[in-house]
Parts: sequence; C-alpha cells; structure tokens
Amino acid sequence: MAHLGTPPCYVLSATGRTIARAPTARALPAAEASRQLASTLRVDPEASPYGQWFLHLPGAVEVPPRMLHEIAEVFAQYRQGSLRRAAAAQAPARELLALAEAERSAAAPLPAALRACGLPERGPYTVMVMATGAEESTEADALREVLRHLADHRFVTARLAGGGTAAVIAGADAEVATGADARVAAAGDTGAGAADSGSPGGSPDGLVAALKGLWPALRACDGATLPYGGISAPAATPADLNGALVQARYALTAARRAEGPNLTAVDDLTTLEACSRGSPPTYGRRSASTRWARWPTVRTPPTGCCWRLSTPS
Repeated sequence: MAHLGTPPCYVLSATGRTIARAPTARALPAAEASRQLASTLRVDPEASPYGQWFLHLPGAVEVPPRMLHEIAEVFAQYRQGSLRRAAAAQAPARELLALAEAERSAAAPLPAALRACGLPERGPYTVMVMATGAEESTEADALREVLRHLADHRFVTARLAGGGTAAVIAGADAEVATGADARVAAAGDTGAGAADSGSPGGSPDGLVAALKGLWPALRACDGATLPYGGISAPAATPADLNGALVQARYALTAARRAEGPNLTAVDDLTTLEACSRGSPPTYGRRSASTRWARWPTVRTPPTGCCWRLSTPS
C-alpha cells in the first residue's frame, strides 16, 4: 500500500484483536476495534465466524475496491498457510490432553508432553473446556481466538475424547520452553492484538476475569452459536492436570445450566445451588456427600463449596 501514502491499515480478528497493523496505525483496543468490524472487508470467505480476519482502513482512505480485494487475498493466503502450520503442530497438543484425561497413574509422561507443546514443566496451569455444539474446527477456532487475547500466556488446544475442546494454559510468570515462540506463531497469527489490548490476565484471577470480559465479544461473532466454557482452579504441577480437567468439565456443566454468563470458573461455585448445577443428573441435589466424595481435586484446592461441602448421608 506504499503508493497510497501508507495509510493506517489493520488486520483484525473476529473479536477485534489486532493481528497486524501498518506503522502509521495507532494501537487499537479490542473493544474499539470490534465496533469497526461492520465496515471492514472479510479476508477469507471460507473461515469460520471465529477464525475470520478483517481488513480495516479507518477514516476517509480512498482505495479502489479491486485493489482492496487483492490486498485481502494476500492476507487470506497467509492465513491459510498459518492454518497448515497449526494443523501440523496439533499432534503434541492432542497427546497432552489425552494424558490429562487419563487417570493419575498416567501422569509420569506429562512433563515431556508439556515440553513437546512448548509449555513449561512447572505450573501453575489453568485448564479450560469449551462446548459450542458447532463442528470441531469451528469450536477450536472459538477457543483459540479468545485465548489469543492473553499475550502473557502460552497455551495449546485439542479436542477431547469425551467431547468438547480443551486448552492447557501456562501461568504468565512461568518460563516458556525453548521453541514456544515458534509454536505460538504457528497457531495462526502474531499475537500483536493482545499486546495492543493491554495484555490482560497476568495472574490466575486476572486470567479468569479477562476471559469473562472477552466472552460477550466471542458470543457476538456468531448469533447462531452459543459458546459455553468452564475454567479450572490453578493446577500447581503437571500431575494436577487431570483434576483440573475434571474441574473445568464440572464448571462447563454448571455454565450450561446457569441462566447468567455462559463462562463459569470452578471457583465461582460457592453455594450448594451453584455446585449442584455442575453435578451429573443421576446424583441429584440431595446427595451432596456423594458428590463431594467423588470430586477429584488438585493439591491446592480453592475455597469453593465443591471442596468444602459435606452433608450426612
């Protein structure tokens, strides 16, 4: 676009995250950018509502429509290449989530699986599970898109054997294994949007708050799909990932039964009523002691009622 006088130009994600911007373009917060999406050009017609990129030229910049579409085509080709790289990097993520789904006896290979994904061997980790009812690739796009706002966190996502898509998110203060930058780049874009948006979610509590703040933007991407999410408490070690995954699934069940927000953290379940929403229907609301006895925990349990409630049988 140099012959146009290098006007301000952005490539934005479906939730307003800045993927790339021209040197003359100011940093654009995601909330402000998302309000501009209606006047932008879609980069890739084949992308899902959550994986779409948008070309945005603000102000009174006059560009011939044909030239604008040619520029969008260049970005579409780059996006397709990044998707191929992301697909090639999925095998380690699937192995890690499969180990996390297994019983604790299978926890020994977890450090090696974390290294293969470019994640640190030391916690804390947070596990998140999402369900949308959409096809697998669309659901994965949704989860990755919301997590890419967290510039200080490395993460991997994969489909779970039991259904849903899950992510293992490393703590912001953890050292990242060698090669992680390359793997994150392969996930689909540069992550510049999160940096422009203030890099939310530094602490575990901040991470949950940031994701909840982003959820309305994620829901707005596709009016026909309602994404639900569940977030675990922080897991201190790799061996705690199994319990964290169970917690995230429990919180997901509660989110799907709640009338309010569609993203629930397990630490939100601080009343018997809230805890019962995460219980399988066969348990019933009168069997709090049974639920408590069967509830897997991590080694540093939070203060939520799911770890503290116990009633006489």
